[in-house]
Amino acid sequence: MCMRRVASITPTSTYNVLVQVGETFVPLLLDTGSADLWVVTDQCGDSCVQANVPLYPHADLTPAGQDVQLLYGDSRTGTHATGPIGTATVGVAGMSIPDQYFAAIVDTNTTVLQTGSSGILGLGFPPISVIWRQLLSSNTTRVIPPIYKRWVAVPEDSPARQDHSSSSADSTGRADHTSGSQKSRVTTQQSFASPADSFSTLGSFFTRLVTWEILSRPLVVTSLQRDTFSLSETTGTLSLGGLPFGLTDEDLTWVPVRSYSPSQGGLPPPPDAPNEVYPLVWEIPVDDVYLDGTKLPRSMLSPASISLSALIDTGNSLIRGPQDVVEQIISILGNTFDCSIPHTLSFEIGGIRFPVDPRDFAHPRKSHHNSGYPALHARCRPALVSTDPPSSDGFSYSWSLGDPFLKSTLVAFYYGNMTRPSVDPPRVGLRSTVPSNAGAELEEAVSAALFRGGIFPATSQAAPDATPLQMQSMSPSADMVPEETQSMPYDVNAWSFSQDNSAYKQLPPDEIQEWCLSRTAEYQTHIFFIRKHLAPAAYDAVCEIKSKIRGLRHEYNSAAPIHRYLPPELLMEIFAYIHPAMTHRRSLRVLRVCRYWRNLIVKTPQFWANLLSFPLTASSWSPLWHMDRFNVELARSAPQSLTLSLDHCNALTVSTLTIYADRISSLALAFHVLELENVTRLLQRHMPRLRHLSIRKCYQIGNRPTLTLTFPHYPSLHSLQLERSHFYPPLAPHTSLRHLKLKFATVHSLPTTSNFVSSMRSIHDALANFPNLETLCTAFSLSEYGGRGFFNEPAPELTRIVRLPLLRHLEIQDMSAHINMFLRHLDFPSTTSLVLEPAYKFTRGPMMVPVPPGINNASHAQRAEMSLSLCVWPFDGSARWETHGDGVRPVSVTLSMAARRLDIVSTFTSELVNALAPAGGLTSLTAEGTWGHAKEYWTTLIPRLPRLRHLTCVASTTTRDVVPLLGKPQTNGEFLCPNLTHLTVAWTLPYDVSVGSGLATQLMPSDAAVVESREGGVDDDRGMTASQDSLCGMLRTCLTERAGHCGPIQKLSVAFGGSCGIYEAVLQPRELHSFEQRLRDTLGMFLPEIAVMNEELALTVFWIGLEQSATELSSSYLQNIVSITISIEFSDVTLLNQLLTDERLS
Repeated sequence: MCMRRVASITPTSTYNVLVQVGETFVPLLLDTGSADLWVVTDQCGDSCVQANVPLYPHADLTPAGQDVQLLYGDSRTGTHATGPIGTATVGVAGMSIPDQYFAAIVDTNTTVLQTGSSGILGLGFPPISVIWRQLLSSNTTRVIPPIYKRWVAVPEDSPARQDHSSSSADSTGRADHTSGSQKSRVTTQQSFASPADSFSTLGSFFTRLVTWEILSRPLVVTSLQRDTFSLSETTGTLSLGGLPFGLTDEDLTWVPVRSYSPSQGGLPPPPDAPNEVYPLVWEIPVDDVYLDGTKLPRSMLSPASISLSALIDTGNSLIRGPQDVVEQIISILGNTFDCSIPHTLSFEIGGIRFPVDPRDFAHPRKSHHNSGYPALHARCRPALVSTDPPSSDGFSYSWSLGDPFLKSTLVAFYYGNMTRPSVDPPRVGLRSTVPSNAGAELEEAVSAALFRGGIFPATSQAAPDATPLQMQSMSPSADMVPEETQSMPYDVNAWSFSQDNSAYKQLPPDEIQEWCLSRTAEYQTHIFFIRKHLAPAAYDAVCEIKSKIRGLRHEYNSAAPIHRYLPPELLMEIFAYIHPAMTHRRSLRVLRVCRYWRNLIVKTPQFWANLLSFPLTASSWSPLWHMDRFNVELARSAPQSLTLSLDHCNALTVSTLTIYADRISSLALAFHVLELENVTRLLQRHMPRLRHLSIRKCYQIGNRPTLTLTFPHYPSLHSLQLERSHFYPPLAPHTSLRHLKLKFATVHSLPTTSNFVSSMRSIHDALANFPNLETLCTAFSLSEYGGRGFFNEPAPELTRIVRLPLLRHLEIQDMSAHINMFLRHLDFPSTTSLVLEPAYKFTRGPMMVPVPPGINNASHAQRAEMSLSLCVWPFDGSARWETHGDGVRPVSVTLSMAARRLDIVSTFTSELVNALAPAGGLTSLTAEGTWGHAKEYWTTLIPRLPRLRHLTCVASTTTRDVVPLLGKPQTNGEFLCPNLTHLTVAWTLPYDVSVGSGLATQLMPSDAAVVESREGGVDDDRGMTASQDSLCGMLRTCLTERAGHCGPIQKLSVAFGGSCGIYEAVLQPRELHSFEQRLRDTLGMFLPEIAVMNEELALTVFWIGLEQSATELSSSYLQNIVSITISIEFSDVTLLNQLLTDERLS
């Protein structure tokens, strides 16, 4: 159970929440655009007292010895809030922080009080906090770069006059984070290595809630209700530490928050993390902006170097955008427009459009007579004003998304790791709350307003207190309290706990939880009124009630069905399957569900062993901070085997690991040269369980270290992987090693050897001590490749042959000469698969790459046949060959830079066939890739394949080159491939044939669509009919010429490639049948078997709409899917299950 709280938010022109400051409850304006907390005190003066809002007693303030002046406003006006900085215990939703710094305002001319708020509660990041900067400046001599806040131009009649989200600024428009008179330094002096270290002590309220880990997750979620035009049916909510009930992370679209480097005015990084960058405000990337479905052009006022972004600001009552874009919208809509006509302003964020509800985008405009509108006409103005463009010395956002956007979108503000953002970056999650019938509801609301004489409904309420996340609301309003309680002081003795135990014992198990919730809600109401009427004298009574609430929560958890029906042994087995990849390792939320779970998890060793398998990176690991927890996890994981992955190897960590070395089964280390001694000390330990060892030296200028691996200490070692480091071979055979992978690594001769031994010879000799290897992979380890000069380096001679009788897979990437020499001196089974990538010197003149000798030592069966797949992709410049067949060695060879050299491809293909083909020769060839001007290549290659019986051309361009060659006699009168019996060609959809939406609107634009051509298609050369006739004519000419001169082709297969512009399309069954009948009518006299088929498809699902059904997907499409790749993070599990169980996925 996630222990989170929900506080209700009530809308006026702003949104506020009830906060306890000391012993006083005050409603504070919720503002994500600022970070400071300030409250108006009772010394503010008559203008404040007359505002009819609770004021903080100035006598209760614990002063910090400094005054602060907060300046707000826009480019025309300026307001201020001034007062001393002090401390008090601050709480919201039952979560409190002691000694919280805030400003006790004694003088202000802001309009905050007129909105029903007693101050501002900022949810922004620490760097924009004026109070934090002022306190930090008195505690350190470190220079903090200034923050620049943009001014906003606001028309006189705009509601934006009530905005309060701007950072403090002076008359020049520059943010003044040192404003105010500093009387003295803060009483308690502290030293901070970096500004981020002060977050947990000097930071704002929400900063400390996050850094103290009081929240279950560093997450705040806002959902604002509509306060005018058409009132929301649900109340606004502020969720702390978790998402609202019923929502998960997968239900939201998540985007990152922009960070600012010090040169951009951001916070300087800490000394131990010089690459750290920090966010300033809740600024997120925006893809595009749309008005009524039409994409708006980008602003010409913004520098091209600054990407489009937006600020999420609850303290802003409007949407603000670039002046030229706003003016274009006004030119389309007019200064005012008919309220009954819905207009939608949408922001595409993270690939998803988030519309502003038409009821929030339209602001009713008062008529000049009376307070309503003319009887048959209602005019609205857009909730939109201009803002200054981004600049290189200020904030980079172009748009400020205020309350109209936030009323239409649930927004989750995820703080992440505030001191080390790179470990857990901040992000924002969004979920649209706009109903599909918003336009109709707008028209209905306007009609109802006109019926009432042009008066739209409006509401304004005081912010209620926070309540637990329960099914019933517990706002402390007068309606919930008995009448006699409202009119008399609260009697603490009127409530007793004596009946709880007896009532609890009489309840059936399935009613206990409901009863606990009801009693907890009652007790929290009691606490509120005790504090209101008897505080501070009722402190003991409040503590007693809180103790009872904790007991009720324990009983509530104990009565959960999972505890009543599952024995503890089964729960422990379930906990053993929890892996760090499934949860957030830092928070370990499963430990905070309840005490019962925590006690079981502490006794589950496999849980802690799984936790230790999470990679420990230097950026997220500090020995001084995490060593105690690391020791606890190691101790609690006993006696389970350990899987460890570390990208550092400091002395303190190694000293701890040596104690538990006998339990390590998998170890992955990355180290620097300076840590070589620590690595050596760890590797000298006895590790009887060690099966997997991976060691990588981090890239650093200097020699690669040589490691002393004490192989007798690792009797179970099964896999060894080294990168950019060397090792000494074992003195005796190590028979347990099955897998060896070397990347820029090699084997060094023993120190006792005086003569120089080359890398390849050292590796070759060392393999004799690993006789049971099943997998061997080397990458530039034979030649110690280091630059172009190594192309001309001759391969050293090898004198003996090493046998590897169990080898199943051999992969080598190295110099061509070294690969040839190495293969000639290895003896391995004929079934071993080879993956080779020889490097060679590329020249513009004629050249050839020889096939490595000795790659075929197989004795083929008499009727063995070989298939070859050839893939040439000019885009990455590579060519790849893969062989298949019973009794034929599986070989994969890749030549980089060979795609555009058809001479190399042709020669290498024929030599590979000669080297690997059995007596029956190459019988099947599949050619992939798109080649331009490849006719000469096929003219050279096909004559070298006389025994070819099955030819597949995957690309339509290959079809146009190959088919004419097959139908053209050679100079000797013979035809190519005389034994050809099965020909597969490709046909691609013409570009101008229309395709339906298919899956394009349901998944992504690049997914398959359904062809919607009419019978006969477009009647021109590029139409479907003309394209099919062209293919039929080309095949008919070929078959006519071959008839009587060579063996007949028994089967023709035509594969529909499906490429049509940006779409991957599939033919519907009626279109397949029509095309197949056309082929039969034209070629039936030559071919006994003809088939037309859609190309096999691979479906990649990035997002599936929640309201869509798998039954809506095209049957033609589903029947051709052979593989599915799914991003679970953005998938709807219910629909996913429905899709995967669809019988059409045959």
